[in-house]
Amino acid sequence: MLKRHSSAVKSAMKKLKENEIEFVVYTDELFDDAMIVDVLAWEPSADVLRETIIETTRPGVLWRRRRIQRPQVVVASVIDKAGKPKDGEQ
Repeated sequence: MLKRHSSAVKSAMKKLKENEIEFVVYTDELFDDAMIVDVLAWEPSADVLRETIIETTRPGVLWRRRRIQRPQVVVASVIDKAGKPKDGEQ
């Protein structure tokens, strides 16, 4: 049964590609204020050196290189070890 689903997914992905539809995932990319994304949440983190997208909850969708769905993301904001936001960060 898993093999049947796998071939169905491959077939669907092939059709999407043929119709110039692509999905864009931003997870692990550095966040930039100029990005056209919907930020659902900011999560303070001492594990990042710069604001970083830690989760893409809804991918961006492009059709013929034009955006038809804006992505939704969660961004880690920089804090120091004491838990305070670093200067210039959210």
